[in-house]
Amino acid sequence: AYLYQLLTTFGSPPPGRIAAELGRTRFAPERLAANRVPALFVVGARDPIFPPRFVERASGYLAGSRTQTIPGAGHSPYYEQPRLWEQVVTAFLEEAD
Repeated sequence: AYLYQLLTTFGSPPPGRIAAELGRTRFAPERLAANRVPALFVVGARDPIFPPRFVERASGYLAGSRTQTIPGAGHSPYYEQPRLWEQVVTAFLEEAD
């Protein structure tokens, strides 16, 4: 709760507008399949907003992408499990380099 209270102090756009814009965003599957940039999807195992099964499905649209699930984390694994998140992201970046 503290994290989300903090985020609302950043100004605009308001969180409700961000959520609405995300809901309207669409990309053609062909466009996503053409992506050749390595991509890592990091998701918290207990994320109620974007559950791991949804993130894994989204990852499947990008060639060569992968998903890493962070145990014991919800929607903000970088905040809830920062050391583990850092390890996962660092390993991915070192491999992609």
